[in-house]
Amino acid sequence: MMPTFTIREARRYRYYVTRDAAQGMRGVGGRLRMPAGAIEALVTSQIADWLEAVTPTEDMDPLVAELTVSRAHQHAGMLRHDSQREQRIVLLELQARVRVHPEHVTITFKPAYFPQPVLLDVPAKLVDRGSDLRLAIGPDGKDVHAAVDPALLKLVALATAARQHLVTGKPDSLVDTYSKQHLNRLARLGYLAPDIITAIVEGRQPPSLSGRKLLRCANLPRDWAEQRRLLGFV
Repeated sequence: MMPTFTIREARRYRYYVTRDAAQGMRGVGGRLRMPAGAIEALVTSQIADWLEAVTPTEDMDPLVAELTVSRAHQHAGMLRHDSQREQRIVLLELQARVRVHPEHVTITFKPAYFPQPVLLDVPAKLVDRGSDLRLAIGPDGKDVHAAVDPALLKLVALATAARQHLVTGKPDSLVDTYSKQHLNRLARLGYLAPDIITAIVEGRQPPSLSGRKLLRCANLPRDWAEQRRLLGFV
């Protein structure tokens, strides 16, 4: 894969894109695309976790043991706290290699102070979000840091405002500029089940649920159990 980026509304979004067409997975222009931040955070955190856990073995010379642990912990600290540029230097020094599979990510690296290459296998799932793929980490389906989706949070706020505006007729600066058709579409989302709204606020929604998908649910049922099934909460 190769790095690339797009600019939308003066913001820069970084991605990794396959050089060749990806078979069986949705991408852009026939290619597989995934946000760079998720995979980079996964790789740096997993390697840092491993390095922080390095301890001397019984057969190590005391001086070698001290240097090994010190260097491993130094690298871990740099991956945790340094800039992206410094992190890249560390990953190159460790000869890090990453392979992304549909159900897991493999990370290999070879510290100069460790006798054997290290292989880490992390459960992960590529989730189709429409315009690109999102990386869901771990068995609980959460992302690398928090899974809170700003687009979904904004939709929840707009849905509440649109519903109140249509019911009371009072102006609301959040939705005043929207057409009647869009107001009706937003207001429909104001009837989401309370536990679905709570999950969105806390970032516990299914990885496949995007703001675009939620907004396009033209036949969103009023029944809360049906909503959970339709949106992937059960």
